[in-house]
Amino acid sequence: MSEALCDLEHMNNFGDMNDSDLISMYGKLITELKARNIIRTKNVVGDLGERFAIDYYSNSNNLESLSDAPPSTKSIDAIGEHGNRYAIKSITGNLTGVFYGLPHKDSDEVAEKLFDYLLIVIFSDNYEAEAICELT
Repeated sequence: MSEALCDLEHMNNFGDMNDSDLISMYGKLITELKARNIIRTKNVVGDLGERFAIDYYSNSNNLESLSDAPPSTKSIDAIGEHGNRYAIKSITGNLTGVFYGLPHKDSDEVAEKLFDYLLIVIFSDNYEAEAICELT
């Protein structure tokens, strides 16, 4: 039996796998997700949220089509077909990612506009997207 078929057999029996095999399976999954450009970094939850939001918006007739912002672009994750800048955050519990570049909450400094829209992707505990919230 090929290694790929053996791996697929194990996928349904995670409880039967030893720790080493389970960790190895995770590594193979991460490698494949990167090869398919589903994730781009080691921030798996954030990358999954970005991919889901970009795909959802781009495949919806009444929403602006989005594309990935260039790598290392600060404060935004996607750019809309009309030039709008989107920050995308993902939630798997009750916390989102961090917003860099904002003044401290007690500061008198006026915050610079970093993006046009904020998309919050809400995932279930099984990483199934449940909702996308769009904020201006």
